Amino acid sequence: MEIKSDSEVFEEITKEYNRDPEGNWRMTAFKDEKGRYDLYVVKGRKFWQVKTEFITPHRYIGVGGRTTTREQEPQFTFGLRPLPRKYVKKLVENAQNGEISEHLLTEIMKIPPAPTTELSEEDRILQGPVTYSPLNGISPSQRTLNRKLACELDRLLFKEQVGSMYR
Repeated sequence: MEIKSDSEVFEEITKEYNRDPEGNWRMTAFKDEKGRYDLYVVKGRKFWQVKTEFITPHRYIGVGGRTTTREQEPQFTFGLRPLPRKYVKKLVENAQNGEISEHLLTEIMKIPPAPTTELSEEDRILQGPVTYSPLNGISPSQRTLNRKLACELDRLLFKEQVGSMYR
C-alpha cells in the first residue's frame, strides 16, 4: 500500500479507466471528520482513495493510494458518456422546467462509457454518477489506507506551514 501524490493516483486511475471504461466503476466524494475532501474510486475489487486539504482557496495538498475492497454491483456505473444532441436538448428542457426526469437519466445511463482517448473537445459529455456520501462499512485495508493518507497529509501540511514561516 504505497502512498503517492494525488496526480500519480489520478494518472493510474485514468490509465485503468481508459483500458476498461465499461468496467464496474463507482465514485464517491465527501468530506471527512476533519473537513478534508475524500474521493473513493472503485473498479471491481480495486479501491483508490485520494485525500486533499485546501491550504488557500486556490491551492491544495493531496495524497492517495490503492488497496482492495469487496466487489459490489452498483445500479449504475461511473463513466464518461458522450451525449448525442437529442439528450443534451432534453436535459436543457428538463432543467429549465426545474426537474430532470428519472426516465431520461436512466436512458442516458444506458449509453456505454467511453475512454478519455476517444472523446473530443467537441463532444458533450456526462460524467457520473458520483455519490456524495461515504461508503458504508469500509474494509480493514481501506481503514488502514485512510489512516496512512491522513498521517501523510498531516506531515505535508505541517511541512508546508512551518516552511512558510521562513519564506
